[in-house]
Amino acid sequence: MRSDPSPAELAAIQAAAPNWLVMWCWYRREYAALAKFGAEPTIIYDRDPRQLLRHCQEVELAAAHGGPVIPRTFSGPKSAQTPYGRSPP
Repeated sequence: MRSDPSPAELAAIQAAAPNWLVMWCWYRREYAALAKFGAEPTIIYDRDPRQLLRHCQEVELAAAHGGPVIPRTFSGPKSAQTPYGRSPP
């Protein structure tokens, strides 16, 4: 099981994604990033911080180039992929 990130690790991830609110979800055991831009909510989940940052960049590039920023959840392989990251009942 992955241990919780240190405050310094979380601060480094947040600094790398200034257009996102990044937090550690202790109950999901993964990171969550919430976009600070766009009319629709965009939430990205991933256990790997590098993958999380890559997905954040992909969404930002799509938004910057006029592409649709679809409310979508990206998630690691073990997480359920449903709208807004909720697990199915």
